[in-house]
Amino acid sequence: MSSAVGTKHDLIARFEAAARSAAATVERLPATAGALASAVERTAKGRIAIAEPLDLPAELFADLYRLPGIVTARSKSELAACDLGITDAFASVARTGSVCVTVDHGYSGAISLLARMHIAVVAADTIVERPAEIFDAN
Repeated sequence: MSSAVGTKHDLIARFEAAARSAAATVERLPATAGALASAVERTAKGRIAIAEPLDLPAELFADLYRLPGIVTARSKSELAACDLGITDAFASVARTGSVCVTVDHGYSGAISLLARMHIAVVAADTIVERPAEIFDAN
């Protein structure tokens, strides 16, 4: 195992631990539409709003639209009545367990804030140690 792989593995583990200590639930999944839909289905009870992904492939979210309870209305009152909101995250911070959601893309901001529960889909390669690293050039 190279040190870069070990370091990334440690970064992911630190993110998971920090997120859990902040009362979040974390689940690692294969990056497939079926795996994501299956995980959401285990969690979802009621009305579900899905934000169009900006930073992850749209295909990853495709199977979500087949789940029962999908809400397509986008008024604040409809979104606030949702039990679950699903968005992608453009970055995550290992030190704090935080996720970063683009709030000015479509309805991502409203979906992440108004639904009773928020699922942020995070790519492991977007996890950074500290917030300042989000803006470092890759």
